[in-house]
Amino acid sequence: MTAGPNYKYYWQDNDKYKKPTMLPAPDYISNVMLWVEGMLNDERVFPSDPAASFPKDFQKIVQNIFKRLFRIYAHIYHHHRDDIKHIGNEENLNSSFRHFMYYTTKYFKTSH
Repeated sequence: MTAGPNYKYYWQDNDKYKKPTMLPAPDYISNVMLWVEGMLNDERVFPSDPAASFPKDFQKIVQNIFKRLFRIYAHIYHHHRDDIKHIGNEENLNSSFRHFMYYTTKYFKTSH
């Protein structure tokens, strides 16, 4: 998984991949999406009970989610932008990315 020659993203989940592992982009993206889904469904991380507390490291967890999602955008823009343009979907990609960046920079300090 890359976003050009200078950015290589390794997958590590401390479960199946205990060490940072280079994966093809489709596998990396699939792992990110499954991992994010698992985090969102984890009551310890995102409690559905309004009386329950969020974990002390909630901001760090969310920053990690955003970082991994940002990497997917970086990959798409670097490797697939022409394909997105070709199918006439660049405006949707740009709009999605703008909303993502607006939200993350407004509510969370992220590092990419």
